[in-house]
Amino acid sequence: MNPPLLFSAGLVNKREQNYTTALSYYNRLIENNPFDYRVCINIGNVYYAMGEWEKAVEKYKAAIAAVPDLSAAAHFNLTRAYQQKFMFKDAERSLVKAKRLDSKRVEIFLDIYSENYNRLLIDETISRKDLWIRGFKEFLERPYLLTSIWDLFFAGLSLPFGTLAILVLLLLNLVFGDKGSVRLAAKCTLCGKIMCQRCQRNIDTDILCLQCQNFLKKQEQLTFKQKEAKKLQIFTYVRIFRRWITLFSIFLPGMAHVLKGRFIQGTVFTFIFFWLFNQTFFLLIFGGPWCDLVYGRFVSVGLCALLAASLWLVLRAHVRTVRSAEIEDNVILMSLGLDS
Repeated sequence: MNPPLLFSAGLVNKREQNYTTALSYYNRLIENNPFDYRVCINIGNVYYAMGEWEKAVEKYKAAIAAVPDLSAAAHFNLTRAYQQKFMFKDAERSLVKAKRLDSKRVEIFLDIYSENYNRLLIDETISRKDLWIRGFKEFLERPYLLTSIWDLFFAGLSLPFGTLAILVLLLLNLVFGDKGSVRLAAKCTLCGKIMCQRCQRNIDTDILCLQCQNFLKKQEQLTFKQKEAKKLQIFTYVRIFRRWITLFSIFLPGMAHVLKGRFIQGTVFTFIFFWLFNQTFFLLIFGGPWCDLVYGRFVSVGLCALLAASLWLVLRAHVRTVRSAEIEDNVILMSLGLDS
């Protein structure tokens, strides 16, 4: 039995609304370790999604009893379950306890304006640290794994040509990745969250996540604090996005165009710039077939350096005039007063 694999399979099936299958995976884990608080919380979430409030409450309480100091998610989800049972005083007490244990995490979920069970409740997941450690151990214990992965995707192609193959795959991804027919994920134009187009089928033409859609549709129902918090989140994302544009335009010429949606154009510019940069560097350090001709060598170096510097200046100026369909042209940003 592989506990992390079963845990992940249960979570995936729960989020895909395959509740019976999710319970079968979680029950195998709980039989092996009845005091695993993360499994108890996730089982409670499955029962909550199935409308079985009593069973959900029972599992949340089991998680709290098992690990009182790490049960913020259990208390928060218990609040939701109590609300469904109209036990509002108990719900308020549970929310206070959840905030006391992990106020930051609880506030994030309180600010989500969605009735979807996958966003309404806090699911316990395998931490990123555990995933990295597990992956690193796999490569240490199986040194042949990298070669096996290479042979799986590039059978018949020798490893020295790997860089070329990866570059070709990258270019294909840039060419086809922006086409709606093949793109499986999209980025919210307001908050920057990644959305699965398969799960969120009603993505608007502006590409907004459900949370931002609910925010825009229900502004009159929100408090001033909630409105300002959401506006701050949007403003922070837009500001960071524009800073990345500036940094990329300075240190990775061409990549700023990629960020603004000009995938092919940006990739070509980046390739040309670094080709000129490498030509300048190698001619200067290692020379070339004409290394004995000092005059010719330095002319070549100067020419490549001049072309690289000119391209850098042109790209820096051009990226400021390229309008990003995701940010600068967004009418919603203007209506919120955040397009300054």
